[in-house]
Amino acid sequence: MSDARQRSFSLTIAAVLAAILAFAPPVLAQNAPKAFVRDDIAVSAASLEEKLKREITVPQGVEINKLIDSATAALTKGEPRQALTVLNQVVLARPQNAPAWRLLARAVKRIEPKDWQERYDFQERATAYAYIAYQRSVTKPEEAAALTLLGEVFVWREMWRPALSAYRIALETQDNAETRKTYEELREKRGFRLSGNEVDADSATPRACFTFSEPLARGRVDFAPYVAVTGKGDFAVTAEDRQICVEGLRHGERYGIILRAGIPSMIPGENLLRNADYDIYVRDRKASVRSNGKTYVLPRTAQQGVPLVSVNTAKVGVRILRIGDRNLVNTVRSSEFLEQLEGHQIRKLIDETGQRVWQGEMDVKTELNKDVTTAFPVLEAAGKLDPGVYLMVAEPGGLKPQAAVSSEEGESGDTPATTSCGTSTTPSLAAAFFTVGLIGCLFRPKGRPWPAAMAMSMRPWTRGEGE
Repeated sequence: MSDARQRSFSLTIAAVLAAILAFAPPVLAQNAPKAFVRDDIAVSAASLEEKLKREITVPQGVEINKLIDSATAALTKGEPRQALTVLNQVVLARPQNAPAWRLLARAVKRIEPKDWQERYDFQERATAYAYIAYQRSVTKPEEAAALTLLGEVFVWREMWRPALSAYRIALETQDNAETRKTYEELREKRGFRLSGNEVDADSATPRACFTFSEPLARGRVDFAPYVAVTGKGDFAVTAEDRQICVEGLRHGERYGIILRAGIPSMIPGENLLRNADYDIYVRDRKASVRSNGKTYVLPRTAQQGVPLVSVNTAKVGVRILRIGDRNLVNTVRSSEFLEQLEGHQIRKLIDETGQRVWQGEMDVKTELNKDVTTAFPVLEAAGKLDPGVYLMVAEPGGLKPQAAVSSEEGESGDTPATTSCGTSTTPSLAAAFFTVGLIGCLFRPKGRPWPAAMAMSMRPWTRGEGE
């Protein structure tokens, strides 16, 4: 410890000890509720105090002043473990003395732990003892001192939010220049602040979203005045939970976005400290293809198609797989059959379940950044298909080798990634089930039938139809 810190700590000890010695237990009226309340710490504090009563004995006729002198000497010499032993007796002899509990907490905090378990134990004890000191404080200066100490302990434990709350309430109780400086520095680093931003460029309606470290203020709050946007578009500002989004951006455009200081959070006394400027470019959408997640029924003769939606690609690679009889029941009964498939599910069907009956490519129209719907002519391309359940797998940019598809999907992730804007990025593969020439019923897992193929022309078949 440096000489300056040692002198500061010695002065703190002297002040606390003076308060201990001068303490006379008052006849307390019912105290007003404390501003800082943590039930979890209160339970821990009660348990630790009971443990002290069981394990520590205060010698008969001991002079408290001598105990205090002994603790003072130990702390001054940098022997907090020895001071801890003595101060345990002091707080048991004078349990209502808030300054004594504060000094005990400081002694615990100064001990160098032998291992992680002891470190955790000392952190819990320092927190509990400081909390007891706060709860038993009878004056505003005592409350402010105990709360400041609690803030220090929380920082020691890297518990930033409770530390900020303790410092804030300490300042509200009694202003102090040193505490205010500590609070402001901590608030700038760990308080309500911007934590990230992301542009959702793959959406047909792009937007920019900005994420905050804590939830925004709730209720009827208009966040639009806090957001300034320059660039082309019809803008709208939306806010939800920890996020503010600017809607109405356009692909291929650049925007300047300013989030103004003062954006309110749900944390008392904490707003955005300063302006944040962003230079945003909305790129063109990535080439992609997707299905609508429905299952289709195709007749065996009349020409029909399964719709695919493509973006920024002139060619789509297509594979048609037949679900073998052995796998048919399990596939139909699974949730995959009537829902949008994810990347790992498509790969599993390609590698393990489906039997390839056709593959090729289809040219599609392109309109920059627009969704283009094209019906893939299944029977025209693949020819006559036997009755059964089939899976059509499509990918943008033409057909890739099957091994490359599995490798590419494995590297990019099993499922569509969710952006901070709350939308999903488009997977590189799209899939849709369709049936050919089936008569009768397929069954739900619970035994309730779905009509399988009652139509004479292609139509969407969705969960719940015909029930």
